[in-house]
Amino acid sequence: MSRDQTTSLTQDNTMDYARKAYEQSHQTSGDPLLEELLGGSKSWDELPQREKLGWIDQGRMYAYRNLAGEAESRLTQARMNMTAPERAASYPPSMFDVPVNKQIVRYRDEYQ
Repeated sequence: MSRDQTTSLTQDNTMDYARKAYEQSHQTSGDPLLEELLGGSKSWDELPQREKLGWIDQGRMYAYRNLAGEAESRLTQARMNMTAPERAASYPPSMFDVPVNKQIVRYRDEYQ
């Protein structure tokens, strides 16, 4: 893979995560108050390019929070002050703040 292809993939991924962050921030989950407040908001495709670029930092944070290693670190922090019986009673994967199927896992082969 050439350097140009790598750069373009990175830029595409950044915009994908920006889109996910935008869409996640505009989910109403059926809450009538949120629907009223966000009812006039635009879909991602309707946003001007300048507004999309404004979501890049949130997209990067979204991607960072979804990295498997970062989720594991936050899980470790959450469990570190538990007593042994509390740790034994809780199943660690169920305590992740990011569902396992949403975590980003990268393998060395992707970079070769």
